[in-house]
Amino acid sequence: MQIKRNFLTLALSVAAGVSMAQSVTVNSVGGADYTSISAALAAVQANAAGPDVITIQNAGPFAEAGQLLINGDATDNELTIQASAGVRPLVISSFNGDGAIYVNKNNKTTVKDLILIPGLVAAGVAPQSAIMCNEETGATNMEVVLQNILISSNNGANQPLASLDGLTPVTIDPLTMISFRDEGVYVQSSPDTMLYKITCEDVIVSGLFGDSGSDAFRTLQDGAAGSEFTVGPGCVASFNYSATATNAALQPGGNEGSVLVQIKGTSAKPVKFINNTLRGFYSTNTTVAGSTKNIEWAIITGNSGSGFEAGDSDENVTFSNVTIANNAKPLVATAAFASSYTMNNVIVAGNGTEGVDNTINVSTSAAGTLTANNSAFVLAGAYKLDTTNFDLDGLDDNTPTSNVTKTAVIGADPDFASLDPANANFGVVKNVAYATAGPGGTPLTGGGTYNPTAAVADWSIY
Repeated sequence: MQIKRNFLTLALSVAAGVSMAQSVTVNSVGGADYTSISAALAAVQANAAGPDVITIQNAGPFAEAGQLLINGDATDNELTIQASAGVRPLVISSFNGDGAIYVNKNNKTTVKDLILIPGLVAAGVAPQSAIMCNEETGATNMEVVLQNILISSNNGANQPLASLDGLTPVTIDPLTMISFRDEGVYVQSSPDTMLYKITCEDVIVSGLFGDSGSDAFRTLQDGAAGSEFTVGPGCVASFNYSATATNAALQPGGNEGSVLVQIKGTSAKPVKFINNTLRGFYSTNTTVAGSTKNIEWAIITGNSGSGFEAGDSDENVTFSNVTIANNAKPLVATAAFASSYTMNNVIVAGNGTEGVDNTINVSTSAAGTLTANNSAFVLAGAYKLDTTNFDLDGLDDNTPTSNVTKTAVIGADPDFASLDPANANFGVVKNVAYATAGPGGTPLTGGGTYNPTAAVADWSIY
């Protein structure tokens, strides 16, 4: 009997140990399983049981000197790093390399609820990308979900420079502040072919000024048919600065025909690329096959580069419920553009100046086409397109045979209530001419909403 009791005690102890190892807690001041995220991550990845759940109980800060490398346990169990309800842990990374958090694990990985900033280290040795993903060698499927994360610079006092929502303007002081040196979220290219999905939801990248460029979201993702990179509901790229001309809030490149790259917000939580000293969306070349992009429920305003620009000559892009306004350039296609852009319920507005840069530029030496339905190419008001060049219609297109087809496209001033991202009426359209100009007689809203009684507009020329 004693032997049986001892055996039972041992079995329960082992079971309890496995449970603790795979569902662990972290608290920077103690009273939990671990006091650092790195220690908790090492523990769950050293044990083949799963699923692995790491719950962070307090705001920290958590000073992590090394890379938080997520490469999974022996059986690639699902892994979740999360916070207790209502907690936003501050992670301060002093890792000298690329990817303060690096996901390289098969199966599903979820990282959420974090505030991620670099440590107060020399600018040249600060982490490069904040979160980096790559396909695991030999993997059969991989999914990464990033949720409710703020990525920002260190304000000089080990706090994030940006607000939690990314909508408050920031002042950058490179003498006292430290930025991630490169991207907010970066996905590497890999020769592996598998189903590979990455989804960002409520991911805020704000106030970066890296010396290697500051794309908020950068993907070179490969993968089998059905693979996706999604900048989803509630994502914001704001007040980021780059001295490198090619950077953008979202810069996809090398995503061949099998990978769908998309912005996919919702009416309640549109994606916002706002007030960056770089482009809004910039698609670089694919060289093997055509590519597909989808932009749905997004507002792209106030950027110092183009709202949308493609260096890719062979891609199909759909725009649905999108507002592009008050950028240095509205929309630019490569001169060799050979595929198609299709717009539905889209507002393309300029910055109110006259000149060839303030146009929808789809003049191309190839067979590229733009088809717009129930949309607005704005020709009046504070944010009008150029009306002095070409056909005075805001379009730099192929003439005399145009490659642009417009159906129920209006030019009226949308009379935006506000293009201040902190304003409750941001992106709201007031002009009654838009009341039934959308698909099926619905309001033409772009990425915003329609409300003719909204507060008085607070427009400003870029």
